[in-house]
Amino acid sequence: MMDSIGTWIRTVTGTSILCAAALVLLPNGRVKETAKIVFGFIIMFALLSVFKGWKIPDYSEALNSWKYEALDISGDIDEKNKAILRSVIEEKAEAYILDKGDAIGIRINGARVRAKWSEEGFWYPYSVELSADERSQEAEYYITSELGIASENITWKTGEISDETAG
Repeated sequence: MMDSIGTWIRTVTGTSILCAAALVLLPNGRVKETAKIVFGFIIMFALLSVFKGWKIPDYSEALNSWKYEALDISGDIDEKNKAILRSVIEEKAEAYILDKGDAIGIRINGARVRAKWSEEGFWYPYSVELSADERSQEAEYYITSELGIASENITWKTGEISDETAG
């Protein structure tokens, strides 16, 4: 289909150039005025030649194919955007927890937040795994009240948080 459009553009362009060149060479007067009308019809036929051999089912099939390709591409982009957004939310929540721990005087060695997709269509912090020397009720209070993570989804550990548990 793109080949036929390219051929059509070349035809229209070539016809227009030839007609313009011929008009420049013709002397002024009735002959030139008549030639303008004739050349106008020739260019109009060149413009309409795109529809010669045009099959509506082929056109419809091409449009349908392009639609599905566009949907595939947009679906991939949506999934990538969701993954990026999830990572950003998890990282921001982890930074908030570490900063809040410092602000209230509790040493939190590490935090691993997991986000979950809501039924309303957005990511939210769902669970957190914390690494600290001791459990802190005050830190849990801020995590539940500020981030909305349920207390049963807060896990305290001693030592480093491994990537395997980050799942």
